[in-house]
Amino acid sequence: MAYLERRRNLWYAVLTVPADVREKLGKLRFVQSLGTPLKNTAEREAAPLIAKLKAQIAEARGNANALTEEALRWQRHLDLQTQSAKGGSIPRSATHHQEQENRRQARRKLALYP
Repeated sequence: MAYLERRRNLWYAVLTVPADVREKLGKLRFVQSLGTPLKNTAEREAAPLIAKLKAQIAEARGNANALTEEALRWQRHLDLQTQSAKGGSIPRSATHHQEQENRRQARRKLALYP
C-alpha cells in the first residue's frame, strides 16, 4: 500500500497533503502510527484512517459531505465484496458474518480517528 511507511519496526500511515489545502490544514503530511510491526495488519488498519484523512482534505476543499461520501463509497465496496463472495465457495452464513464484522471494524476505525 502506497500510504504505509516503516519506521523503527512499526508501520505508519502517511498521506501527503495537497498543496492547495496545506495552509488550511496546517500540515505538509499526515503521519499516524498504526502500532504494529506486521505489514498485513498495518494495511488493514491504514485503510479507514487514509479514507478519513482524504475526507478531511475534501472538506478543506469545500466538500461538506466528504466523510459521508467516503463512508458510502466504503459501504458500496463492502457490498460488492459480499456479492462476489456469495458467488464463490463461501457459505452464506460465513459471508453474512464477515460482512457484519467488516462493517463493525470500519465503524470502529472511523471512530478512533476523530
